Amino acid sequence: MRNRFPTHALSALVMLLALTLLLIGYYWVHKPFSGPELLTALGYALDVAVPFALIALAGAAGRAALGRAAPRLALPLDSLNRAERLALDVALGLPVLSALGLLLGLTGLYRPAAIALALLALTVVVRRALWAWLRDARALVRIAPAGDRTTSFMIGFTLLMLALALIHSLTPVYAWDALVYHVVEPSRDLLAGRMTASADNFYLGFPKAVDMLFGLAMGITGRDTSTAPVHFFIGVVALAGVAGAARRLAGVQAAWLAVALLLASFNVWQLFGWQYVDLAQVLYAAVVFIVLLRWESARLLGWVVVLGVLCGAAFSVKYTAGALILAVALVLLVRAPRAAPRNLLVFGLAAGLAYLPWALRGLLLYGNPIYPYLFGGLNWDSGRMTAFSQAGRGLLAQGRAPELLTLPFSATILGFDYGDAYAFTLGPFLLTAPFMLPFVWRRLAHEQRQAVWVGALLLAVLYVYWAITAATTGIGMQTRLVIALLPLSAVLGALAITALERMPARPVRVGFIVRAAILLTMITSAAEALSYMTAQRVFSVVTGETSREDFLFYNIVTYAATMQGLSELPAGSQVRILYDTRSYYCPPQIICLPDALFDQWSRRRAAGMTPEEVLADWRAAGDDYLLYFRLGQGAILPYSYRPEYDRQVESALQAGLTEVWTSEDSRYTLFTWPAGE
Repeated sequence: MRNRFPTHALSALVMLLALTLLLIGYYWVHKPFSGPELLTALGYALDVAVPFALIALAGAAGRAALGRAAPRLALPLDSLNRAERLALDVALGLPVLSALGLLLGLTGLYRPAAIALALLALTVVVRRALWAWLRDARALVRIAPAGDRTTSFMIGFTLLMLALALIHSLTPVYAWDALVYHVVEPSRDLLAGRMTASADNFYLGFPKAVDMLFGLAMGITGRDTSTAPVHFFIGVVALAGVAGAARRLAGVQAAWLAVALLLASFNVWQLFGWQYVDLAQVLYAAVVFIVLLRWESARLLGWVVVLGVLCGAAFSVKYTAGALILAVALVLLVRAPRAAPRNLLVFGLAAGLAYLPWALRGLLLYGNPIYPYLFGGLNWDSGRMTAFSQAGRGLLAQGRAPELLTLPFSATILGFDYGDAYAFTLGPFLLTAPFMLPFVWRRLAHEQRQAVWVGALLLAVLYVYWAITAATTGIGMQTRLVIALLPLSAVLGALAITALERMPARPVRVGFIVRAAILLTMITSAAEALSYMTAQRVFSVVTGETSREDFLFYNIVTYAATMQGLSELPAGSQVRILYDTRSYYCPPQIICLPDALFDQWSRRRAAGMTPEEVLADWRAAGDDYLLYFRLGQGAILPYSYRPEYDRQVESALQAGLTEVWTSEDSRYTLFTWPAGE
């Protein structure tokens, strides 16, 4: 008996050692990955792990804060289902992370080491809430077998679309707005170690609650491919909120249906793979609806405080959340008129406090807490505001006024990616399904009807806002700028479609037909996403078959290569860019001044300056070179406010400057000032 245990232990050690040597020997010869392939795989793992950790930390921060506030505000948090709670936690925690990054940026500590230490300290503080949030998240993703084929199909569709979106998010930065500002400021701030004002790119003056998270991810990983996954995971949490709201109202199938309606919209799905901020607006709209329903059921003032914080946080992401704020205020007024003065005061104070960090940042750096609106600010005037909003170029000016009466259907049918008006491809049912509700009204339970009234009030305000801006401005026509409509519409649409199943089967099974049509749109949406990713060479660049340079050339032509060409200029050179708003990929040792409103030339000419005076003014401002984007100049002529000046640019540049080089496709020409000037 004494020798048994040592003999057994020795045998086990020998076997483990032999197994280890066998595996080492085998894979030393049969290498499954080369060194570069292994590094690429590890890089992608980092790109996914760090953004997920940031969102989980946001969820923990939100859960910790809400847990402390709940007893004081008398909030019954157990009235929320798991998906609703997870989404609410993240929505409340995101402003905590962004405020932490903002503090580092304003104090000159925006550097990788300081970022890592700050996040580590926050993790220690909220560690218990972090484990609780992760446990709930783990429980939520345990997808139980569906009870019917329709739900099973929607689950499969959702998982496929999210898998494709995650792969898409790992590509190099190429989306337009990311190249203009969403990734530009984080990279600038990390390079400088602090957040500074930008006179050349007014977009950087907008609140940057989500862009700040991009900076945190880049600070930890040192990779810009870790930025889009941040947006991806925010989108996943937003889908959880949408699913939670729909499940509460109409069950499991409605939950998956609401999610599928969103992902069946090509441009909504596309946003999951880009460094944009719109999915945060989807999250806030969904969570605001969830909290409004909790307030509707109990009329607790604590929920009003939470609503204010959520709306202020949403405004810190994008100013278009102002429409959502007005919508919530209307619901508070209409549904509880006697308590409205108190509710609106509390709501407004909470929203203001949530937005306060970004108001201070705007005031300190740009001289305006809501830069550039209302109070102007750094390098801003009424002319630039007119150019930015494209005032007078809306649907009324285009002779399309009837579309204002049918916006959901007009945007659905006429809107497509990069289109002239709505510039957004929606699925056929995302904005239209809620209009089935009047036909199934008698099939709805009391709680469902109450939710419909609340949702309808929110949608009504958002539609009025959309109609006004679309009628009067060119920029206001874009569906993406009222993306808060979409999660609300998805939940109410899922409720309507689910209720169709309770209609009589004779003379026709309307519910079956509508459900079959929706499943068909999911198939076409998945095919469209696969086709897009193949055409854009997403799969090949992620697998390494296509190089980063070839991928960027295929998607943004010579832009990235042209920016790289600037690296040959002397360090510290200042390059003014004409007719291109993008500046990402500008070499770090070069100063690039983008043409953020395509007005660098025409604004000065309209002010009375001659071409010679304009060039002299730029030289006096420290410009060493001028990069002329010929294609951009031609593209903006139909939309230019002063086309007579924009047409003169090339001849004036040829006459007053010296050409350095022109890109192979003749899109870009680099000029410099003659010697002695």
